[in-house]
Amino acid sequence: MFPVKSEPTEVKLEQGLEAMKEEKLEELEIPVFGRIPVVVAGFNERGNKFCTHAFDKTVYHYQNSNGSMFYCNPDRSTFYWDPIQGYSRYTTPDKKEFTILNPQPEQLSRLCFQCDGSHI
Repeated sequence: MFPVKSEPTEVKLEQGLEAMKEEKLEELEIPVFGRIPVVVAGFNERGNKFCTHAFDKTVYHYQNSNGSMFYCNPDRSTFYWDPIQGYSRYTTPDKKEFTILNPQPEQLSRLCFQCDGSHI
């Protein structure tokens, strides 16, 4: 099992889609970001693939060499997904953290923007 921070703002959500239902997403006021065009794509200094989606580099995502992905969304929320370990972590713009075990595709598309390109 993965260590979970014991901060009061964290909520551990288990069973993927079963636990993180649409009502919870609405309650958290998580926007649907949709597709965002790519501005720059390439590899960072660690050899990880990345795309930026804003000229000021504030909206981006990258894929680590271990297959995990990290997103910085337009509203400054972040999303980390590790498909090998079977969990994801969503952090709201005000730093509330949610862990989702075995996330489903429907959740992934709601918790991060979609890359409008085939770079990653």
